[in-house]
Amino acid sequence: MSIKLTNSLAILGLVSVITFFSSAPDISAADKKSLEQPIISEIRFGADTHGIGGREEGMISLSGAALFQKVSLGASLDSFLSPRPHVGISASTKTSAAYAGFTWTYNVSDPIFIELEFGGAVNNSPGAGSDIEGRIGMGCTLSFREGMNIGYRITPSVSIMLTGEHMSNADICDNNSGLTNAGVRIGYSF
Repeated sequence: MSIKLTNSLAILGLVSVITFFSSAPDISAADKKSLEQPIISEIRFGADTHGIGGREEGMISLSGAALFQKVSLGASLDSFLSPRPHVGISASTKTSAAYAGFTWTYNVSDPIFIELEFGGAVNNSPGAGSDIEGRIGMGCTLSFREGMNIGYRITPSVSIMLTGEHMSNADICDNNSGLTNAGVRIGYSF
């Protein structure tokens, strides 16, 4: 190849790269707004009656969670069908769990909402056949987690919720002693 042809191809390549990066697509106002939003949309803290109906009943556990921006499924489906990913922890002096999953929110009216949660959890249960006094043996370290919240927005940023959650392994392991908690949480939306 001649030097002239090589230089011409290099210049053509450089012009092509500059043209590609300078012709970024237009971003709509809605897309710009979503890019400006923080990744975490809400944080929640609360206390639960721990181990309802089980060996750990009567304890209190503390909980905290972070909810992220909605997973967009398109403008026509961005309502109840678009969940928010979440991560959280439920901590007690006996069986504690860290969890992750999705939260679906339905606005019943302006201040009132209900939510369904589904995901997985990792717990520190002593395991199947545990004889540790006052501890449940959940059978598996990994479990499913389901939850439901009924909430009231005190302000656009602050809400209070009655919560319920259940963790179990759905009989995947030898023992399926689930863990059920119910309580109150305060949420702060960004």
